[in-house]
Amino acid sequence: MVFNVHLVRTLFVPNRLVIRGALACSLLASSAACAFMPSVGPHNDYIVEQVKKHKAPPLFDVDTKLAKKLADEVRVRSENFEKELLLSVNEPSPEVILSRIYPGDRVNLIIWTQGSGGVNSSETAMSPTLSKMGMYPVDAQGRIDIPYIGWVNVSGMTIHQAQQVVRSKLDETHQFEHVDVSLELALSHGQNIVVMGAVNKPTIINWNEGGISLIEAIAQAGGYMNSEPLHGTDLAMNVLLARKEREYNIPLQTALLHPIQLHPGDRIALQHKPNVRVLCLGAGWSAPRISPFAEIPTLSQVMASVNGLNPQTAQGRSIFVMKKDQSVMYRINFDLVEGMEASQVMPVEDGDMVYVPVSRSVTMQQVLGMFMFIAGQGMSAASVR
Repeated sequence: MVFNVHLVRTLFVPNRLVIRGALACSLLASSAACAFMPSVGPHNDYIVEQVKKHKAPPLFDVDTKLAKKLADEVRVRSENFEKELLLSVNEPSPEVILSRIYPGDRVNLIIWTQGSGGVNSSETAMSPTLSKMGMYPVDAQGRIDIPYIGWVNVSGMTIHQAQQVVRSKLDETHQFEHVDVSLELALSHGQNIVVMGAVNKPTIINWNEGGISLIEAIAQAGGYMNSEPLHGTDLAMNVLLARKEREYNIPLQTALLHPIQLHPGDRIALQHKPNVRVLCLGAGWSAPRISPFAEIPTLSQVMASVNGLNPQTAQGRSIFVMKKDQSVMYRINFDLVEGMEASQVMPVEDGDMVYVPVSRSVTMQQVLGMFMFIAGQGMSAASVR
């Protein structure tokens, strides 16, 4: 685009400053000079040019058919990911998980006795006596101090094994004709399950051999805390499960829909963390930002989350979606009905970028504005002279 200098000379008084201003404006208005104008990203034509030169990822124009194909591929990938996650987190332990006693635990002790070891009446011999001995801490060496027998090492033992050891020690005292022992883990530090984070009542759950599921543990912690709903669903919450040296990120919906069994020592943290984040960039947006979602959104949902396109600046015929791995780009023409239909199906995954370039008319307005500014400066200088 080149302006006629003779026209400028005719319109304005002959003055070197005016002519210089017109020549400068002519330079700024050229296509090469547009590269120096204020910008927030490449134009559609520049992106297409880079694709043709193989300096950008391959570009595909999206229609309804392609959008449905992409949606099916994303659905299959999501289902496979969930299956692999469930298989991994529910992988059975190589050995039967039993409740064991470790240092720092607390145990309740009950002793059942019958007879006193001396010459007693038959009535006394036939009447068992229950003695609730109370709660006993397990010291750092894994021992508990029990009346009549003193210190007993129970570290690493199951409840059944510890009961046999204590009963044997009591029998050795010869103070009881018949004796039986009942031990119960009141507090387990070695195998407890901790639930914390965005729950109403952070809690510690003692492990029991009957097992406990992830959703049961969350329920015992008072359920998850409500927060401002994200786009999609108010179950936009991530469950971080730490097990030994591994971590699992589990969507809350997955925990609700599928049984996930916990292991002793599991640590659970609920996080208000969206599963999908989409980067919305370019001057064509009304409010560019990173949009969070609970589930994989469609392009139309992404557009709605940022208050739609900017009617003053957006080039609606070219909405680009660049994949997170930069392997491919897609372009949707939102000026067409088919493009609008495709946007309702087109999936946008976590980390993808949706880019809306500025319209060419906006750049031309910038050029003309600068032309008028420089021309005005020239006229002012001429009038002063």
